[in-house]
Amino acid sequence: MSEAAERYAKAMFQAERDPGQMALCVQVLTAPAVARYLNNPSVRTGPKLELLRQTLEDQLSPRFLNFLLLVVENGRQNEIAEIAAEYRRLCLEAQDVVSAELRYAVPLAEGDIDRLKDFLCRRYHKSQAQLALVQDPALIGGFQLRVGDQVYDQSYRNALRQLKERLQSR
Repeated sequence: MSEAAERYAKAMFQAERDPGQMALCVQVLTAPAVARYLNNPSVRTGPKLELLRQTLEDQLSPRFLNFLLLVVENGRQNEIAEIAAEYRRLCLEAQDVVSAELRYAVPLAEGDIDRLKDFLCRRYHKSQAQLALVQDPALIGGFQLRVGDQVYDQSYRNALRQLKERLQSR
């Protein structure tokens, strides 16, 4: 993640906390037609900003509209997904929630998922855990748990890769 994306997210988080508004910003800036228009070098910045202002002034709060216009004015519209991810992380942190992605080969039992959430709460000193579940048959078996930049890789694919490396190093 770029430092700029982190700064934008932190500034917006300090100004206003509304994940729904940020999601709308992402939806608008990542729509293919809008992205093509905003990234078109032959269109000046002024008309881009005016189009966004006219289109979104009834849908976004004044702070979020100004934020979105600033992002576009500074040519950072391609970083909106990163900005939004960091903003979401800050919102969850403020709510005492740890967020993680669980990739698995074979679906886990509900009890296993609950134990994993309990582990996350204890490990990260949070009161709640939020898991995004992603089935990934390429893992062969086991799971990968990603929390921010940390990855706990208990997959069979990783175990086989490590075994291969040990055998090749002999």
